[in-house]
Amino acid sequence: MRVATNEFDYLQERKYGDKSIIWGEMKKIKWVCVCMFAISLIFCGCTKQTTTKKSEKKAEKSDSRIDEVSDNHDLACLDNTIVFFTNKDVCFYDIETGNVVTDNLNTGYNVLEVSAGEQYFYVFLENIEEHYLRLYNQDGSLFQEMSVPFQRILVSDGTVYVYQDSDYEFSAFDCRIGNIEATHYLSEEEFLADIAADISDWNEAVSDWNEMSGEESLQIGTKIFYPYPADGFSHKIPFYCDDKQLTRIQQFYFTQYIDGELATPPDRAMTRNNLEQLQGMMKKKEKNFKTYASEVDGIMYGVCNVYKSQSLFLVSTMDTGDVDYSFSFFYNEDTDSLEKIEEYEGVELIYSDGKHVITHKVDGVYYIDQTTGQEDKVLDYADAIGVTVFDGLLQVRKNEHNADEGEEESDQKEDTVFVKRLWEE
Repeated sequence: MRVATNEFDYLQERKYGDKSIIWGEMKKIKWVCVCMFAISLIFCGCTKQTTTKKSEKKAEKSDSRIDEVSDNHDLACLDNTIVFFTNKDVCFYDIETGNVVTDNLNTGYNVLEVSAGEQYFYVFLENIEEHYLRLYNQDGSLFQEMSVPFQRILVSDGTVYVYQDSDYEFSAFDCRIGNIEATHYLSEEEFLADIAADISDWNEAVSDWNEMSGEESLQIGTKIFYPYPADGFSHKIPFYCDDKQLTRIQQFYFTQYIDGELATPPDRAMTRNNLEQLQGMMKKKEKNFKTYASEVDGIMYGVCNVYKSQSLFLVSTMDTGDVDYSFSFFYNEDTDSLEKIEEYEGVELIYSDGKHVITHKVDGVYYIDQTTGQEDKVLDYADAIGVTVFDGLLQVRKNEHNADEGEEESDQKEDTVFVKRLWEE
């Protein structure tokens, strides 16, 4: 008897040995092939139909979506002038006339944050080696520029706050968050006097400032600051922050879940308790949603946008046209719980603090004054946006570059920036 050496030989061997066996084998193979062919046809048909419907749907709707929401110090207001920045310029917008004055940034410089003092705008920058502080007059003219050894510097209500670590090795410090983090403070008047005295060693000068230390909260003017320990990352030393709910806010600050899984960095993962409370405010246990949060007067406010799943195989694109419903909420410190404020159907929420609401629809951005109930359209735009809301100021970055273009070419394009004062603090 010949030994079968491969699958073909095996079938030949069975065929000549027993015709009934080979027929049974062939029938099995026949049905398997028929079934596989049928399944492939169904799958191809469904895929084609799904792709066609998806393409048609994509063609029908715009690319309206929210790419980012933040409360960073990306803009500030002094009287009737708003300062903000782009990748290339520091910009000064006159609210009354609509005129914009720009100051071009030197190559390699990046603006980290801006703030407004009693007389000047303070623009904090970095290059690959150092941090710099620029003081601008209200008309956009440069008053002073100097190198500073600070990791953060902001001015608020006549006081200058700095985060300063004399042993800190220069790197890109993560200061793009909407609070004040500081180790020292000084009145703006005294700070300007130091500038006039042409201080050569700011590390030595800071030693004479008011140090923020201890385990108790501090009140400076109308602001209350809370102690936080070093975190081993950007904060190598203890510091004070004016956000009382900083740890909790980090769990809701631009956090995204897709198909029930966290789709943003691990440090944004909610505790089980927070996630269950958030889901308890939903119509059901949703799997596709985004949250944004910020702190106003010591209270954490947040919004949650719930999106529809497109099909069994495709999760939600999380475009504005895909939003199912949304709701606003706040953290009640007395009961240690999240509480819903209001729910909206088919509307994407950007911001809510109990008095002011900013929403996003496929045709643009809207503002609702909850004290009067009046809704106004503030921006007519139907594509992707990035948004900053800070102290009643709105900044919308129209993300006009095409993501399908080459990265190098896309990075060279400058997005259009829209700014507006919605309410006064």
